Amino acid sequence: MRAETDREAFNDIVSQFSDADKNYVFMPAPAKQAPTPDAELDAAGLAQGWSEMTDTHQFFGLISKFGVERQQAFRLVEGRFTRTRRAGHRAQSTQ
Repeated sequence: MRAETDREAFNDIVSQFSDADKNYVFMPAPAKQAPTPDAELDAAGLAQGWSEMTDTHQFFGLISKFGVERQQAFRLVEGRFTRTRRAGHRAQSTQ
């Protein structure tokens, strides 16, 4: 909470929606697994699958199929389907 938080209003909301009969236990989410090293991935298969995409919505299925992290996928096909954006570089408007 912040210093300016209306604690009374917050507590009223908690009371309104809480259930004393429930024993909720909140656990932190497990740590994310480290990405598979690039050398162990099928980069050629990823690039082939990327070339066969007909809709951007197929992207997440593609990276799931190859076990590739999103940013890693961009890097693995760089130059063919993606390119690095320089720090501070802004895309130019076409208008």
